[in-house]
Amino acid sequence: MPDDYFTPTIADLKARQQQLHARTVVLNNAPLLTRTQRDEQGKTKRDRWPNVRFPSPPLVDLGGCSA
Repeated sequence: MPDDYFTPTIADLKARQQQLHARTVVLNNAPLLTRTQRDEQGKTKRDRWPNVRFPSPPLVDLGGCSA
């Protein structure tokens, strides 16, 4: 891909700024949550995704490759 593909245009920047502004307005106007409500929301998010544990230290199998 050409390098200018990764350079945002003025329209891209304006659209992103509008998205951020809209999100900020929603968050600022949202009601305050109690600790219990925050904990419940956090538990719901944690339950949605499994907890993945990787072996420590990582095992690397070079498959017989010689360097």
